Amino acid sequence: MTQAGAQEYLLAPGDRIEVSVFARPDISKQYRIRTDGTISMHLIGSIQAADLSPAKLETRIEARLGVFFDEPVSTTLEVADWRPVVVSGDVMEPGAIVFRPGTDVRAALAEAGGAIRGLPTGDSGSAMRVQSEVGDLAQYEARLAPLLAERSRLIGETTTGQEPTDGRDPVLAAMEDLVGGEVAAELVAAQALLAERETQQSILEKAARQTQQALAASEADAYGTRQEIIGEQLALTRDELIKQEELLERRISIASKVLDLRQDATSLRSEELEAVGLQAAAEQKRDRAIAGQQLAEATRARDVAVRLTQLEAEITELNARIAQSRVFIENFGGAALLMDAKVRTETYMVYRRTGTGLRRQEVGADMLLHPGDILEVTVATEPLGQ
Repeated sequence: MTQAGAQEYLLAPGDRIEVSVFARPDISKQYRIRTDGTISMHLIGSIQAADLSPAKLETRIEARLGVFFDEPVSTTLEVADWRPVVVSGDVMEPGAIVFRPGTDVRAALAEAGGAIRGLPTGDSGSAMRVQSEVGDLAQYEARLAPLLAERSRLIGETTTGQEPTDGRDPVLAAMEDLVGGEVAAELVAAQALLAERETQQSILEKAARQTQQALAASEADAYGTRQEIIGEQLALTRDELIKQEELLERRISIASKVLDLRQDATSLRSEELEAVGLQAAAEQKRDRAIAGQQLAEATRARDVAVRLTQLEAEITELNARIAQSRVFIENFGGAALLMDAKVRTETYMVYRRTGTGLRRQEVGADMLLHPGDILEVTVATEPLGQ
């Protein structure tokens, strides 16, 4: 069968396919599509491969081979290597990258080392040092954004919180300044989903403990009622026993009846003690369920407080490093290197060969690329403060 997801792409010169024919190892091998768009196989000779999907080429090969065999031929085709994607323009490492189905502009840009930032002119050693500091700054900012989102979520869990007077979340605004609006929104959404899941889990656990409390309380009440009934029966039995013992002394009652009453009294007393013990056990179970809920809430509050303390320390450290990096870069590399999402624009242009020629299209970062695409990246920046 053809590779999952590969059917949406068309084969072209440069792609390498692997053909497997059942019981025919002599023709089961890898083939590179030649510049004329064909491959050459034993028995069937040259066959057109370019501009076909892998699934359609597989069907054609199977049909051509069927001419030479009496039985149906089982053939599978997979793409071993697609044509590479070429990334050019304002990237750190321009050149060809390996194409994999599902590769989008963002993934290709990452493999090319990301978009470039400006470099100071002059001493190459200083330029490398500044460029390294720019990379460190980007990492600090990328690490800080999710920490801010997590801290905001945990604070929201412990306090009621109030809407900003200007209607804009200051935490989200800070994150947007660090990593851009799209990434910031994704981080906030991820934290919101996590908060929702934790709330749902807490509700379920609390409901389970409340059910345990209710069951234990009902059980304790039942044993208490049972104890009262047995107590009443025991009192009546003891009263009757006293009467019969008095009658026995006057030889009006018989000894066997007194003996039976004594045994009944002993049995009822045993059941009464058992009911007392079971009631105490049920009450203890209820108290444990109540204590478990209180302990769970206290443990969660403690864990949140500990994590908030850790986050404050990490955020403070990263803010200090970001401030130091910005000062260093501005002093030695110029303010043009301190670009954020508001003043830095990246444009992505894709060049794709079609049956009618080379098609040029401006795309977004989530655009899926095709084998053989040329991705041109252009970065436009303005210094901070303009």
